[in-house]
Amino acid sequence: MRKTLPIKMAYIGCVLGILSFVVFWWVRYFNPFDLPSSYDAAKCQTFSAGKMYFFINNMILVMSPGHCIQILFLGSTGWLSFVVWGMGIILNGVIFYCLGHVLAFLGRILRHMRR
Repeated sequence: MRKTLPIKMAYIGCVLGILSFVVFWWVRYFNPFDLPSSYDAAKCQTFSAGKMYFFINNMILVMSPGHCIQILFLGSTGWLSFVVWGMGIILNGVIFYCLGHVLAFLGRILRHMRR
């Protein structure tokens, strides 16, 4: 029996990591939510970024746990930020690969329990 579930889960993890990078890049450069600069937001006491922005931000953190490594590199710019994104994508693939092994193991247990 081939173990393809962990490999498929690793691909899903890498694709989710790449998609989260594209979404963060899109929000940063094209500002689709009409966010003010940090200077303008500091002057405004009742600033709120919007529900859709918070929803996308929280979903990316839930679906791409490998990107939590960016907490260590806050404020980095240039090539270092791209390297950290790459590390997050690879780490996300590894996390999803391990999750695939756990799900495959649970599936085998459930199959044996049915017999």
